[in-house]
Amino acid sequence: MHNKGSVLPLVALAGLVTLLTAGGVPLLRRHWLPTPDWSGRRGRWWLGVAAALPFAVLVVLAVRPYLHPVAVVPGLRPRHLAMTYHHYLQFSLHWVFWYLGVPAVLLAALGAAVLTRRCLRGETPAWVLPLITFSWIIVTVLYRPAIVPHQPWASRRLVPGVLPGLILLSVWGAGWLIGWARRQDYGPVATGAVPLLAAALVLPAAMTTFGLGIKDGGPLGIRPVADGWAVRATEAGEIAAVHRMCAALPAKASVVMVDGRVSGRFTEVVRGMCGYPTAVLPGPTQASVRRVVRRIAAAGREPVLLATNRANLAGYGTGFQHIMLLHTTQEVGIMTHPPETVNPLDFDVWMLDVSR
Repeated sequence: MHNKGSVLPLVALAGLVTLLTAGGVPLLRRHWLPTPDWSGRRGRWWLGVAAALPFAVLVVLAVRPYLHPVAVVPGLRPRHLAMTYHHYLQFSLHWVFWYLGVPAVLLAALGAAVLTRRCLRGETPAWVLPLITFSWIIVTVLYRPAIVPHQPWASRRLVPGVLPGLILLSVWGAGWLIGWARRQDYGPVATGAVPLLAAALVLPAAMTTFGLGIKDGGPLGIRPVADGWAVRATEAGEIAAVHRMCAALPAKASVVMVDGRVSGRFTEVVRGMCGYPTAVLPGPTQASVRRVVRRIAAAGREPVLLATNRANLAGYGTGFQHIMLLHTTQEVGIMTHPPETVNPLDFDVWMLDVSR
């Protein structure tokens, strides 16, 4: 549902842009427009507007969550921000601030502004396609991220294009800024700015990712720490556990999930990774489960029931098998800041082969 609400409008917009481009190119070939004169007053004005556009978009994305009242959602724990799903998505730019830092985003806007101006003037043709591509991805994803309101899961939307695009633009913007200072005869300033800009690009991301900070303790009363979630192992052992579970299933199994916990976690795993037909019964009763089991057996398959608790299979036969027991960890799900710790995560799966 979350993906659909974001993908469909973007597909429609992409289709519209494609149609306009396909119709506009032949028109321009028949009636070739003269090259714009950027040296005139009107040309310089349009260049200024184009260069200001990245900063305008940045401001709009930064302030839009504060333009709407926060609706309280009953049932949320106090440590979560009480807001609706749609209001949470409006903080998408702030997620970028957490993972890259404000300086990197500002330098990326500077890089986009300068590159936009240069591309329009025909000075950097090699940057036209990358700039258009990253601009489209960054704006559309931040405008409609369409993801569950939790970190770090929501950050998945940023990984394919938003973060790489902003990093590339911020590095280019930092390089241009240093070059500009040298061209203005600010040599010492430019030299001193190199480590400062490097720190501005690296430190905020490192502080979030590695948990860099200061805590009490040590000979001096304070000590540096690096206890972020990047140095903590999460989801360890899951692939091997899934392989063992798949190997335990009969060759001709048709799997029925008989409780909500196992169906929520393993329906697609059994279907997609193990390769067995899988069904979920909403509100299963003994009568409904037995009816499905009979139909599976009549089709020549082996009916197999899965549950997270052995007691949930007790009414259907004996010969239970404990096919998964895994104790691992996952990042703590949070809304108001990036994850800083991990929580224990347990997987427990019991199997009953009804045909035996």
